[in-house]
Amino acid sequence: MLSAIAFGWFLSISARMIYPALLPYLRTTYGLTLTTAGLLVTVLWVAYGLGQLPGGMIADWAGERVLLILSSLIAAGMLALVVVANSPIILFVATTLFGLGTALYGVSRFTILKDIYPDQIGTATGVTMAAGDIGNAVMPPTAGFIAATVAWQYGFGFVVPLFVLAAGGLWITLPKQPVTSGSLGETFSLNSVIATFRQPAVVPVVVMLILWAAVVQAFMGFYPTYLIDVKGLSTSMGTGLFGLYSAFGS
Repeated sequence: MLSAIAFGWFLSISARMIYPALLPYLRTTYGLTLTTAGLLVTVLWVAYGLGQLPGGMIADWAGERVLLILSSLIAAGMLALVVVANSPIILFVATTLFGLGTALYGVSRFTILKDIYPDQIGTATGVTMAAGDIGNAVMPPTAGFIAATVAWQYGFGFVVPLFVLAAGGLWITLPKQPVTSGSLGETFSLNSVIATFRQPAVVPVVVMLILWAAVVQAFMGFYPTYLIDVKGLSTSMGTGLFGLYSAFGS
């Protein structure tokens, strides 16, 4: 079970890191300006952020197993759509849905670990997070190498069957969970969420996290593009340095 959850998180976070690595190819193929390319990365992460809260609520109602499997399948489908997209509009729509799909994994991976490993939650979380950090280090250079040697579409496409494999592993290993007796409308009540945000200790943490994420994502979103377009490095070298940054930064 831990291997299946960790592998799913390995893919969920590292597949998002492929976008900055392949951004130069997307700009060339779709004629995107730097502003539009930056908007694409912004759309990806905003969708991921907005999907966290409803993802957690649905997990409370339907169980984490359903959400983890669904997240992997949505990610596979949307990356496949990115591969065959023939217009910037389809690219943006697929990217948005990909961000929302991977958001379903974000919260559920923590809460299901708490249920499965109540006495070893720290160790289980550490294993899962380490898998994601390894993915951030190896997936962007791998995608960049594939894009440089074959085509950029394969830099996204090779992840699609891995997501399907992850969904299968989660389906086989995770125990079935009953749907909560409450209605879905009751689960989506925002009263408890609003009450939480009213706590003085929560507000500064949220503000600091938003600022940190904005700075980090702004840097990561264009770091490979900067190395390739401005510094003149090869795609493999640029994405390799991006992978090193992700490895040591994590």
